[in-house]
Amino acid sequence: VRRYNPLRTLFPPRYLTVSGALTDTGAVGGIGTGGYDALEQHSWSAAIQYRTDSKFLGGSAAYVLNAFHPRFSIAYSAVSIDYGPLWLRNKDGEGALSSTFGGSYRAGDRYYERRDVLSAGVSVPVMRRQWVSARYKAEFRSPLRTLPEDVDPRLVPTRGSFSGVVLGWSVGEFRRFGTSISPEDDSRLLSVSVDIESSFLGAYRVESDGTRSQLHRAVATVEGRTYQTMPWLRNHVLAARFVLGATVGTDVAQPTFRIGGPFGDSPFVSLPDRYYALRGYPTSSMRGDHLWLASVEYRFPLLRIERGFATAPLWLRAVSARIFAEAGQVFSNEDYAGFGGRPEGFTAFWEATKPAIGAELEGDIVLGWGGLFTGRVGYSFGFGEGAFPSGIVYAQLGTSF
Repeated sequence: VRRYNPLRTLFPPRYLTVSGALTDTGAVGGIGTGGYDALEQHSWSAAIQYRTDSKFLGGSAAYVLNAFHPRFSIAYSAVSIDYGPLWLRNKDGEGALSSTFGGSYRAGDRYYERRDVLSAGVSVPVMRRQWVSARYKAEFRSPLRTLPEDVDPRLVPTRGSFSGVVLGWSVGEFRRFGTSISPEDDSRLLSVSVDIESSFLGAYRVESDGTRSQLHRAVATVEGRTYQTMPWLRNHVLAARFVLGATVGTDVAQPTFRIGGPFGDSPFVSLPDRYYALRGYPTSSMRGDHLWLASVEYRFPLLRIERGFATAPLWLRAVSARIFAEAGQVFSNEDYAGFGGRPEGFTAFWEATKPAIGAELEGDIVLGWGGLFTGRVGYSFGFGEGAFPSGIVYAQLGTSF
């Protein structure tokens, strides 16, 4: 009898994924891999990703120790984020900004932010289907390239450290069966996350003159999901999701939340923190410090293939369809402060909601004798301001939620 050595089975990669997606300003693609030991006490993953618009090669790596309670994890990621065209100084570079950004104009250059995050944390099961987690993150944000000298510093995203602690709680479980096209059978998930970024924990802002100032803020997010099996036909599922988000504390130039685009739950695409899909609208086209979002999908199977190609490591599993409706909004305190709680403010709030409807085809394949891949093709049409005028056709890896 020999003592168990996880290194014997940990490092040969168990899978290799190739991903790609189109954005509104270019394309993003990457390669990912990972592995785990025979007893699944240790696992690791690594990926590289390239964006054509920012010309940035980013990546990520993570390790999870699952041999004890609590479970320990450590991760690092480097990504670039597009914040849109730069605003340059015009005649008045010192005066107050108006709602039309007086004294500044939009130029062809874009602001790309580099975001590096190193985090370490623990998660503990407290009751059946319940987990609590805590992690510390060291997060640094800076411009990806040197900015032109005539950039208006009032309209540049805040630079510096957004370090702090992230506390989380979740309850629920997902149930799937051999013929399932989605979680079903009253599957539910409720999660709460509070992100505390403070100068007492290493956070700071870099001002335009290079000095550092204090940063204290908190971001709270609540998300719920449910997947209900319909009684009339097998594997027909009504899926619903809601997300609520709020930010308090120090104001920073870049809003906390962003919505827009078809990107959903996918291990193949690295997305910014606090991004949520809203199909029918350009990717990340709406940003704010507070968020609400709701989605409903009716999911049903179309074709169960369950066939492969001779002895090739490729298995076609099933094709299904989804019909969906969703709506959401991101906003900041200033957007409705002028109403002072009057009923007109609630009217304006609901009029600013961005609704959308659409349909998707989704297919599952098993690649390499064990890797399950999901892809979807869809069409969505948004009814709110800023939506694609004729709707949009898209293709994605991964599910919507």
